[in-house]
Amino acid sequence: MFGIAPSYPAMRFTLACQSENAIQCVINVLGAKKFRLVDNKIDLLLKQQGWTGVIVAQGSNARANIIDTITDPELFGMASLAMVPISIIAHERQRGQTEIALVANNFADGTELFVVLIPSLRADSWIEYKFFAKCMKAVISSLREANLLTSPPQSIKSHKLPNDLPANIGYIRRLRRQAKKLPDTQPLKECAWQLTSGRLGYLVSSGLDQGV
Repeated sequence: MFGIAPSYPAMRFTLACQSENAIQCVINVLGAKKFRLVDNKIDLLLKQQGWTGVIVAQGSNARANIIDTITDPELFGMASLAMVPISIIAHERQRGQTEIALVANNFADGTELFVVLIPSLRADSWIEYKFFAKCMKAVISSLREANLLTSPPQSIKSHKLPNDLPANIGYIRRLRRQAKKLPDTQPLKECAWQLTSGRLGYLVSSGLDQGV
């Protein structure tokens, strides 16, 4: 587990495009890794600060808990370990659900984009960090191929960012708590990131932009 002093890995990118397009580029990469939308209401709050963002997730804590149970030797004996492939046990049991926040804002020459791991209380930290690093490697490769990077990507710790910066892990968690208080009946037409037919994309005036 995380121990006394957890680490909060994140990446900072400066990109030659608008913030919505920057997030969409990352979503396209993460979508190929089966990430899904879990929180789009934070965008309503981020827009008040001149930012945009969304939280996506991959994996399942519930599925990990099931694997924990059926592979528990005390319940089903050592033979239970043969019920699930070792590769699934290694990843699902120890990692569970991984959540990532994507937050961005525009500046004069492009966009500042932060991709922030939201550590799970369930996950084995090194398994989750390794998975996040693998995802970021794919993101960096895609952004380079698209020639969008205007400076080298920066590996940072989100808890060391200024407390009032939307990419700070504490800020993100406070934002999520505030978003949960928004009424379900509140129209989401002002929320940039939405799901339509299972596809996540940016809502523009002409409709839904490309999703994953």
